[in-house]
Amino acid sequence: YTDFGVAMDVVGNGKAGMMLFGAGYGANTNIQGSAYVRVLHPEKNPSAPIPGMAYGYPRLYNVFGGSYEGKVEGNTNIYFNPGKYGYVTGAIYGGGCNGYVGGKTYLELAGGYIDEAYGGARNANVGGGTHVWAYDGKARGIAGANHLIICNLYGGNDIAGSISGTMPARFTEAKWNASPTGP
Repeated sequence: YTDFGVAMDVVGNGKAGMMLFGAGYGANTNIQGSAYVRVLHPEKNPSAPIPGMAYGYPRLYNVFGGSYEGKVEGNTNIYFNPGKYGYVTGAIYGGGCNGYVGGKTYLELAGGYIDEAYGGARNANVGGGTHVWAYDGKARGIAGANHLIICNLYGGNDIAGSISGTMPARFTEAKWNASPTGP
C-alpha cells in the first residue's frame, strides 16, 4: 500500500483497453490516500502515432476511479477529456468495482463519447458523497476537446452499494453543463 495516494495519466496511444482501475487490483489493495486518474487526448502526448487520427485516441471499456475489490481510504478523482475520437463503451465510475472508497468521488467529464457514467461505484460502497460535473469541453474552448456525448448519467451507484457519511457530505450530485469551478 501507499500512504500518499496514487496518480495516473492515460493518453491516447492508438490502443484499445478493457478496464482501467485508478487505485489497483485485488482485495489486498489498500490506498491510504486519494486516487487521481486523467484520461487525456493525444495532443497532450507528443509520442501519439499521428496527431488527429482516430486510432491515437483513448478507447476504453470501463474506467474506475477506485480499485477492484480493494480499498481507497481517501477520495477518488477522474478527469475525462479524451479528445475528438476517444470513448468509453462500457461505463465510467467515480468509485471502484466491488471495492470500497472511504471518502468522496469526483468525476469531471469534459468531452468524448460515454455510454454510461456513475458518480458512485459498481457493487460497492462510498463513504462520502458523489460529485459529477459534465460539460462540453469544445464549447468551452478546451484545447483538443470535442463535444461531450453521454447516453446515461447517474449520480449514484450501479447494481448495489450505499453512499453514506454525515451530512452535508452524504449526498449525490450530478450537474450537466457545469464544471467544479462553476458554469
